Amino acid sequence: MLRREDPEPEPTDREPNASAGGAGAPPDPAAPNRAPDLTREYATNEVTIQWYAGRCIHSGNCVRALQAVFDPRRRPWVDPTAASTADIVSAVVRCPSGALHFTRHDGAGNEQPDEQVTITLMPDGPLYVRGDLEIRTVDGTPIRRDVRAALCRCGRAHAMPFCDNRCRTTGWRESDKNDRL
Repeated sequence: MLRREDPEPEPTDREPNASAGGAGAPPDPAAPNRAPDLTREYATNEVTIQWYAGRCIHSGNCVRALQAVFDPRRRPWVDPTAASTADIVSAVVRCPSGALHFTRHDGAGNEQPDEQVTITLMPDGPLYVRGDLEIRTVDGTPIRRDVRAALCRCGRAHAMPFCDNRCRTTGWRESDKNDRL
């Protein structure tokens, strides 16, 4: 299923956003991702949040969903004690790139892939893919198995086939705005 979404509104100066940057927080969206795969884990007795900084494309969905837990102005930027496990899980699954994941320790179960694979076209940006995903190289070698990923559309990403914000940093735009899906 192919869906089209309009971009999220830009945050105001008073709202924290995923571009605040700093140690332990997402970097500026204009900076390329050069982080190792698993960057940090934040845990309570009920849940562990994994942050894969190299996958983060700074959509800001986590911050908008649950600012008490995800605040890039705070160090560390994730506080898993600031909300219920159910609220944390709900916020984490909104991450389109798979930069955030969770492991539950309370017996409630971990994230399951969507039954149907969906691809969402973002204006002047990546393809958000959800479902039971196995992403492979051209020769068929598996790269990543996941339930969420952001795939490059501009062809400029250094982390192909994954988006790494080069579309933003290079000012890439769709060639014909009238011919978008």
